[in-house]
Amino acid sequence: MCAVHAEEPSVPPELQQWADKFVAGWNRNDARALASLWADDGDLINPFGRRATGREAIERLLQSEHTALMKGTRYEITKIAARAVKTDVAVLDWDCEVSGMKTAEGKDRPPFKHHVAWVLVHRGGQWLALAARTSAPSPAPAEALR
Repeated sequence: MCAVHAEEPSVPPELQQWADKFVAGWNRNDARALASLWADDGDLINPFGRRATGREAIERLLQSEHTALMKGTRYEITKIAARAVKTDVAVLDWDCEVSGMKTAEGKDRPPFKHHVAWVLVHRGGQWLALAARTSAPSPAPAEALR
């Protein structure tokens, strides 16, 4: 159903399923379903620097995005890796792409490639996001390439 492909066979099925829920919620523009994937005390920093702490604030941020720039977009995880920190804490790394964004004039924007680093906690029998940090690649200065 969702275009999520684990790079490593070591990505546990329950973390893969969590990622699938995120992609499905995004592709339905369902801010409430997306926010439900966060812990009550979780937080988010999106690639544009917007921050939200707590599930309700995260839902408001996602709702504002999905009624504007992200409305009708498609989310795809192109690469996923997972690492267990403890039995109830995991780190996920995603390389992702959002397609279908439009300019203010309604023209197509190129796909938005980005990376998301997640900290997930296992609480109440389910995995929940404690933190999400999204970054977009930018060209490296020449000095960094030496």
